[in-house]
Amino acid sequence: MLAFASRPRLLLGALLVACTTSGELPAIGPDAATPAESPTPEPPPTPLGAATPSAASPPNLDAATPSAATPPTTPALAAVAPQRLHPATSTAELFGITGDDAGLVLAVGVHGTILRSDDHGQSWREVASPSASHLAAAWRSPQGSLFAAGSDGTILRSRDRGLTWHARTSGTPHWLRHLAGNPHEILAAGDHGTILRSRDDGDTWTSVAMPTLAEPSRKPSRDRLPPGARPPPPGPDDIVRSMYRPDEDVRGLAAPRPGELWIALRQLVWQRPDDAGAWRVLARTAPPRDSFANLWVGDTHWVVSGRNRGSERPSYFVGTGTAGTAPILSGWSQIDSRLISPPIVTGAPTGAPPILYLAGDGYAVHWSEDGGLRWADSEQSAVMQSPYPLAKRAMWVAPDGIVHAAGTAGAVMRSTDHARTWTVQNGGAREPLFGGALARDGSIYTAVAFAVLRGRADHWQLLSPTSTLPVGGHTEAPTSRGLVRCCTDVWVAPDGTILAAGNGLVWRSRDDGRSWKKTHDSDPRWDCCWSLWGDDRGVHGIDRDVILSSIDHGKTWTRSSIAHLLTRDDGNRLDISGSDDHLLVVGGPGLILHSSDRGRTWARRTSPTREPLHAGFVATTATGLIALAAGEHGTLLRSTDAIHWQQIALPTTMRLLGIHGDEARGELYLAGESGLLRSRDDGLTWALDPTVREPLRSVFGDDRGQVLVAGERGLVLRLP
Repeated sequence: MLAFASRPRLLLGALLVACTTSGELPAIGPDAATPAESPTPEPPPTPLGAATPSAASPPNLDAATPSAATPPTTPALAAVAPQRLHPATSTAELFGITGDDAGLVLAVGVHGTILRSDDHGQSWREVASPSASHLAAAWRSPQGSLFAAGSDGTILRSRDRGLTWHARTSGTPHWLRHLAGNPHEILAAGDHGTILRSRDDGDTWTSVAMPTLAEPSRKPSRDRLPPGARPPPPGPDDIVRSMYRPDEDVRGLAAPRPGELWIALRQLVWQRPDDAGAWRVLARTAPPRDSFANLWVGDTHWVVSGRNRGSERPSYFVGTGTAGTAPILSGWSQIDSRLISPPIVTGAPTGAPPILYLAGDGYAVHWSEDGGLRWADSEQSAVMQSPYPLAKRAMWVAPDGIVHAAGTAGAVMRSTDHARTWTVQNGGAREPLFGGALARDGSIYTAVAFAVLRGRADHWQLLSPTSTLPVGGHTEAPTSRGLVRCCTDVWVAPDGTILAAGNGLVWRSRDDGRSWKKTHDSDPRWDCCWSLWGDDRGVHGIDRDVILSSIDHGKTWTRSSIAHLLTRDDGNRLDISGSDDHLLVVGGPGLILHSSDRGRTWARRTSPTREPLHAGFVATTATGLIALAAGEHGTLLRSTDAIHWQQIALPTTMRLLGIHGDEARGELYLAGESGLLRSRDDGLTWALDPTVREPLRSVFGDDRGQVLVAGERGLVLRLP
């Protein structure tokens, strides 16, 4: 049991610092590389527990060959779910959105996620879903029933404005990616040419046939042509035949009137006027247009979006036309955009012509007020307080003209000025969170790009000097993103002073984050990856090959070089942690530096691994010292003197990015790319926590029983 001889008043464990030498924040994902080699360790201590891992361990945690011998583990952990603190609802990717004229807005996404708002998107909550399948589309019938569709042929229906949901039988195993309909029928379409229709409010579904083509006319073969004659050129039917497969995926769907059906395929847009009518091609791709991506059909106009061929610029195009009883294609427009994927498209339910909207994976949103002849655009990140593009994967225009969008990391967005500016309605930062600190007043701090994110009394706020970013044309908007671009750690002093570090800079706030002053500035080429650790006696930071120390809460700094202990291979991904007089720096590959005199002298310790190490931890206990270093492929090193190290086997090979110890709980924690591990015997044995399956970057707390984890997509959880 972890038992500290003296309780440090602030963070005891080191927090993650991981970024690239270019300053970009690294993506987190499963790494299938070979587990760390296991050199001959010291004789292992006698384990306090030898139970096998719980069968309830989350399936996405990599339980492949561990990084050392088969590990002893602590007894299975009780499955008590952690409390979500930020963001307010979900971090699931969202792919569908719809609503009504009475304030209901509904968004759906992966793993059966359903988010609901009944106040025009002002507030949101997650409702229970009867399915764990991924949901890709949402639609509301004119009669008021709500539908969601997705993987494995899933169709869900709600008849109480989205409060409760029930699964319907679709009869197909294929993805259903689109929903559409009119007062008399509901259509669903998706992969492998699947089109389904229901005319009883979704109780039963029948298949709708894809377009069929007439047999090709017989043409004379080359050996029957007169000498010197050329074969006739291919006709329109031959061109369509070469571009069409009846089993290809449906990329767009519309059913504006009973019996009328529109579908967009990879290279063709088809329309059928009624059940008895013949299919006809309304649009097809031709150079430079490569493929269609999305389709929207209104009462008077229609629009299809797509991608141009790889080397062509602009990268995207739209085709627009008039709808109604005799729809036609009016023309094509090239879209010069910062989007990084083909745009989704939607339009206002009223207007002649209606306002059309394009969005997708990227910063820009485009709109047209003249039926698609001319397009304007705006930069979304400033007013959305996000330095990263929050992808809009689905859009819906309410009857009052408000545009709603759903997309990245559970973000639901809204524009009240026809896409000029946007706000995130369900709150908070959605990018990766780095480092973390829990202040004495209970406030939670974590580092994000250009800012510090603070949670206090259920209210979350970005702290930063005010800056401006462009929002289209020559217009700029204020944004709370004025700190360092690569902000990788945050520390809070006992008196409430806040320090934020990264990219060669340290910023300091003495007035609760209202104003900031830069107190350290160095060459940013070397030190994107900053780490901070401190206690009542002072704070220390690692700046590539320099240890910076402050005894006045970051107002002034002294420098101590450790360049003589480093090699070119050690890189700049270094982490600092400490306890009393002991300081520990870890990095890659297998780098361990130790000081027993509060940083006056340093020594490089022999490491039993060459795996990069991302996080360190030191604690002074009643029986001595405990030091840990964790990193790639489930690598964990342990020492009782910070001099001699041995490798500890774990039930996972995931990348480990943060370590923390809590005296009140008597537990140690490892945060990793796909979950959390706990130890109750001073780090000898570890068990996966079955309740935490999100990608994590740090774990921190106050050593008085409060433990929090932070990670991807703005996630902050409080452990039970």
